[in-house]
Amino acid sequence: MRQERLSESTLKKDSSQATALQGIGFALSTSDLVTSLHRFYPTLSSPGQGQHERQSASGKGKITVSSDVQNAEIYVDGSFVGSVPSTIMLEVGSHKIQVKASNGSVWERDLHVLADSDVTLRATLKQN
Repeated sequence: MRQERLSESTLKKDSSQATALQGIGFALSTSDLVTSLHRFYPTLSSPGQGQHERQSASGKGKITVSSDVQNAEIYVDGSFVGSVPSTIMLEVGSHKIQVKASNGSVWERDLHVLADSDVTLRATLKQN
């Protein structure tokens, strides 16, 4: 109860901060997230540990690629694999995904694919 009163009085003091307190207004780095998760899941490996096992794991993941430009070309690790929109099965591991428009615009992401994952990517190529 006391905590609620403190929160209300804090919000009344500075109404500009009231909106900042709504929702989640922060992001964790990967290592911070793993550190936090490690408290609840002690068997979870720390960043860098077990990396070789994850990379050598077998399996595939699915990525769906779309774009704001029709028929833009999709490249995975430098090789053409199709045009948007497309769904592609990729081997587990790290991949460079590029979407290229005919006007020369290029969108790219480095992606680590996990076994049985399902990821949707939306490439924004048009310039405002």
